[in-house]
Amino acid sequence: MPGRRIHYLLKPGGGLVIEVPCGPEEYKNTDHLQFFEEESLHVLIGHYFHETRIQCNEYENADRVRIGSLYGIDRRPKSLN
Repeated sequence: MPGRRIHYLLKPGGGLVIEVPCGPEEYKNTDHLQFFEEESLHVLIGHYFHETRIQCNEYENADRVRIGSLYGIDRRPKSLN
């Protein structure tokens, strides 16, 4: 269960940063099992943390293709109960 692992690994007051790819060019990438948009990443992380912030790191290349990633920045894991 991810929640138990998070509590085991983080020190009190610790945080977690998750980076996931975003953009249409990634949909052909078979290294990833799941793709996220800002809202879906926020919902997923919100199951495990009280404080969640999503930060976009993206740009368009010369061909106007969106490239980048999303960062989920999280603090205060939720109780295991």
